[in-house]
Amino acid sequence: MPTRRVRPSAGADKAPAPPPSAKAPAPAKALAPEKGAKRRGPAAPDLKEQVGQIEGRLAKLEELLATVKAQKSKTEGENRLRLVQIEKLVTTRIASTRAALQVSLDRMGTALLESKKNVEREVGLLTRGLRAGVRAGRHAFRKPPPS
Repeated sequence: MPTRRVRPSAGADKAPAPPPSAKAPAPAKALAPEKGAKRRGPAAPDLKEQVGQIEGRLAKLEELLATVKAQKSKTEGENRLRLVQIEKLVTTRIASTRAALQVSLDRMGTALLESKKNVEREVGLLTRGLRAGVRAGRHAFRKPPPS
């Protein structure tokens, strides 16, 4: 005998409405980052990951080039010509990979230089503000001259 499924009545899965006299909950506040939380730049993790991937590809290509050169020295005829073509192809790929790596490193260097300049500027402003505060404090709490 097949079992029969019972469908819930419409609205049975909804929470009951609060009584009209109940106070409405306060709207949720926007979550702000904590005061001491460090803020990461969006490009930093991506560049590090990119450089790691490019270095990995470069290592694989260099291994492949060494293998092709070793095979080329052992073969003759058409196979040797084919290996010469492969060697040229791998050499160009290594050159393009090195160029991509250099571009990534240059971008990272530029980002670090920019970050250093920003930090130096902030430190300068904070130092100036601190010195001004110390001078103002000295002036405010200076003993009045005896009369």
